[in-house]
Amino acid sequence: MNVNQLQPATQKVAGFFFSGDFSVNGLVHPHLERIDRAIDALRAERLRLTGAAPTVAYQGVPGAFSEDAARALAGDDAHLQPLDTLDDVFQALSLGVAEFAVIPVENSLAGPVPRAAELIRRHGCRVMAEHSLRIAHALIGCPGATITDVRSASSHPVALAQCRKFFEAHPQIAQVAAFDTAGAAAAIVCAGDVHAAAIASTRAAALYGGAILLSEIQDRRDNFTRFVVAAKA
Repeated sequence: MNVNQLQPATQKVAGFFFSGDFSVNGLVHPHLERIDRAIDALRAERLRLTGAAPTVAYQGVPGAFSEDAARALAGDDAHLQPLDTLDDVFQALSLGVAEFAVIPVENSLAGPVPRAAELIRRHGCRVMAEHSLRIAHALIGCPGATITDVRSASSHPVALAQCRKFFEAHPQIAQVAAFDTAGAAAAIVCAGDVHAAAIASTRAAALYGGAILLSEIQDRRDNFTRFVVAAKA
């Protein structure tokens, strides 16, 4: 794959995955907001040498949880590069299209992301920093929709798995697997079908003009995904 084949993501977003002890007093992950100083030092050095902010690749579209993690880890001055797949993200890193990549590695409900670990090993990347992001899912409809209208909810399969109790309580709503969360929100708003909803972040709803029908529909409030910053060795 060459640089020209790395297309920005338009309707696809990263999966979300983790394990271990995520909560302190039932709510706060022990690593929440932990940002390794190495990434700050590298960013500062790049700014000093080139006057340019670093390019940080992530899988997904604007509004994705991976984008939130990238902002938290790389800072607002970073140039974020959304890409379709994790493979594309690591290709961007290998080809020098991006200096850093933000990768989801584990989710407290769904467990580890095997593909992420495999690609980190295959490319021999350095893990520079980590960040644990609380994942709060919302049911998003197109403008004018109500929850009584909804007959299907689309999202990434792992996001759907994090909302099992919601589907148990609403058996009339069918689960529809999509490639991502934010992309699913964009798609249902574009379609304008009041019977179709998506599960994504409230920020994705605001970004694409969706209506928040219900918030905090994940099984647990202390639902976290751990992301790492990877750099070329």
